[in-house]
Amino acid sequence: RVPVYVKSFQVSRNGEEISDPRIEKGYLILEDLKEEEMITISCDMKARFIHANPEVRADEGKVAIMRGPLVYCLEETDNGRNLSSLYVDTKAGLTESYEEDLLGGVVTVTVRGKRISNDGWNEEELYKEQETRLKDVTLKAVPYCNWGNRKTGEMSVWIKELL
Repeated sequence: RVPVYVKSFQVSRNGEEISDPRIEKGYLILEDLKEEEMITISCDMKARFIHANPEVRADEGKVAIMRGPLVYCLEETDNGRNLSSLYVDTKAGLTESYEEDLLGGVVTVTVRGKRISNDGWNEEELYKEQETRLKDVTLKAVPYCNWGNRKTGEMSVWIKELL
């Protein structure tokens, strides 16, 4: 079965690429296989943004980051407190980096975004007439399956999309 998250892939038989592999109902079909043959499949698993169905109201106007079958999340540890003040720029490219010393070795994803600024506010003020100010930030995402393994703090999978 070719997973839905795979946008492109290459199949080789005994080191020779199959230029036009046959796909039927989502399955790769290889015929006349022999036990001693070596089949190699390489899948493109670049990080990407996904949207929820608009009927999922809690996630309207938000995106999540996926890399292959893995869902990613933002953690307070990497992105500071108040994750709900963050917006992600989906037009900016996603950057993948392998971090050997993080969580036993993991691919992280970074992207540009914005944070609602606290400038001009003090702790006693809950409301006032002030224009919203945004400041540039770089957001770092880790695989969701690894969250909560460093410091206590909030986590978010769905991030508001900067339009």
